[in-house]
Amino acid sequence: MAEIIQSREGYATIEYKLVIGGKRTLDFDPLRVTFVDAEIKDDIYLIGTGLHTFRTADPVFLDAVKDAMSNANPIFEFRLGFGSPTSTFWLPWQQHIIVNYFARYEGIANAAGHLLVFRTANNLLRYERSNKVAARKGTIGEIVKTIADENRIETVIEPTDGKFLLCQCFVDDTRFIRERLLARAINTNGRGGYYFFIRDNVLHFHTPDYQSNVRQMNYYDVFGTELAVHDVSQDPKLWDSGLSGMRVIAYDPYTAQTQEITSTPDKALRLSDYIYEYANVNNGEWNFPYHLSTNPPVETSAIAQFNYQRARQQTFRIEVCLDKTIAIRHGDLLNIGIAQQNNNASSHSGFYLVTATLHIVKKQAVNSMYTLERGEFRGSVQSLSAQNVQNQLVPEAKAPGEFPNILEMQSSEATKGAGKQSSAKTFTVVTDANTGTPV
Repeated sequence: MAEIIQSREGYATIEYKLVIGGKRTLDFDPLRVTFVDAEIKDDIYLIGTGLHTFRTADPVFLDAVKDAMSNANPIFEFRLGFGSPTSTFWLPWQQHIIVNYFARYEGIANAAGHLLVFRTANNLLRYERSNKVAARKGTIGEIVKTIADENRIETVIEPTDGKFLLCQCFVDDTRFIRERLLARAINTNGRGGYYFFIRDNVLHFHTPDYQSNVRQMNYYDVFGTELAVHDVSQDPKLWDSGLSGMRVIAYDPYTAQTQEITSTPDKALRLSDYIYEYANVNNGEWNFPYHLSTNPPVETSAIAQFNYQRARQQTFRIEVCLDKTIAIRHGDLLNIGIAQQNNNASSHSGFYLVTATLHIVKKQAVNSMYTLERGEFRGSVQSLSAQNVQNQLVPEAKAPGEFPNILEMQSSEATKGAGKQSSAKTFTVVTDANTGTPV
């Protein structure tokens, strides 16, 4: 069974630590520092960030903050929890660095103090600070693993196809992975559409349904719900990124030959039943000229598949706001039920990829906004057309692609790469996220 998301009773709390010099840890003692509010955002497209506000009248605490900043590696740790004092559900400890902070002087005489605001970001920002010149060799997955090992970070990486030689020239690790490696990543089954993000201090590089958590939620069974549906299928940015398909015109300078490689919709991930008929737009495919080098031919297939899958995945977006619910994580697959009149399910029900989470914590309350995306819609289309390889009659708008193996994902005991970071009060046996062996 998928984990069912329901609202909990209780209040929100956040615990903080400040690491000084990589050795000494300074806790945020409530007698010295008063928590005001926090905004914590995680995203599979971007760097995770936080904005944390406190008040303090202790000048010694401000000196400790300066000590943490002085070594150029200011580590700021926190964890968000919700529940009662005897039963609190905790998210794992998150390790950020302090991007900047400011202390605004308040009050007079003995009542004087500071409003203290920290802007933080996860380790992907840390890896942007130093650029490198290096020759990277191996599969895309192996190159990402090498970079992660250089930065001493745990990983969940889906194996990729093809051996590459790529040069990292005066560019940082985060930008190199995002701009050079993502588009060339394709698994051995021909599936592209990899994502690159950090969750619970673990670097993830894989397709959406690889070692993912599957969760289920009835929209009307949770507190404080607001839901907005977006259809961005006519956004020029998506059409210019390959929504209707991508055609790579590959030129090989060694043989002077040109070959066209097109994206394969049947290899894309699909999360629902039907898709808009983009093929009705003449010449709607994105033509992308590309010069081959010594890298394998699978490079062109990967580029075509990545751009098509990424554009298609962003067609439909739901933004849902919930109170008292923090268990949904970025990178999860969420099956959301939206029942309308006569208990008929909305066409917007079904599985989505959780692409972003935003938690706003204030006065022991938490309001969360989740961004969900998929490329298909739910419903029934009566028009039939013989369009599949068996020449059978199927709906014209039937979405091509591969539905994730939900049963296999639900039965997996793998920790998705974050088991060692767990901070809940109930613990299970930890297994490696890639191999399934105990660690």
